[in-house]
Amino acid sequence: MNASLVSNILNYFLITLVVGLWIVLMIRMVKGRLSPVKSVSATVIDKYKAQSVSRFSGALKPQCYMVVFSAGEKKLSFSVSEFSFQHGYQIGEKGMLKYRGTKIIDFS
Repeated sequence: MNASLVSNILNYFLITLVVGLWIVLMIRMVKGRLSPVKSVSATVIDKYKAQSVSRFSGALKPQCYMVVFSAGEKKLSFSVSEFSFQHGYQIGEKGMLKYRGTKIIDFS
């Protein structure tokens, strides 16, 4: 195999990978926006800061603020803003949780 052929194969592979990842992300975004709004009685059972490592660069990503709710038999986790994490969502707090996909619409 000559270097040109190997280079072309690698380029096609990388383009296919990038397009595939883009398609997966678009499907997730559309699915989240088209999913129905759900309302459930829920209790805040945990909140924590998460920091993960990027799959691509190996570098640490910025902190992500998570809130975990108990809704009947289910545990639902959502990413929230730093402000909401610090000033809202107290552990043990009960209320109606309204959400769509992975986004909280309201908790009161």
